Amino acid sequence: MEVSAKEINVYLEVGKKRSFAGAIEWPGWCRPGHDEASALEALLAYAPRYASALRLTGLEFQIPVDVPSFNVIERLKGDTTTDFESLYHIEGGHIDRNLKLKPC
Repeated sequence: MEVSAKEINVYLEVGKKRSFAGAIEWPGWCRPGHDEASALEALLAYAPRYASALRLTGLEFQIPVDVPSFNVIERLKGDTTTDFESLYHIEGGHIDRNLKLKPC
């Protein structure tokens, strides 16, 4: 697995008891935590597993080096759904998510 210092754009969904961090350009790569910092740590810790799942797709996913590799570009207000470790906002507000998928 390749490691990268490249910045990865992420969003945060923040509730009263839980937060989620999710990668904008990598659908499904999203992890919860008790607060923003622990959600970002969980996202980083999950990167090798996400990379493993993508191995056969041909997509060029590089594992981030550390939490500062994440660039938080959007914060969304969560609700009780967020606090029960489920995403309230499946997608962020102003982010363009026109993904170009490669055929398998």
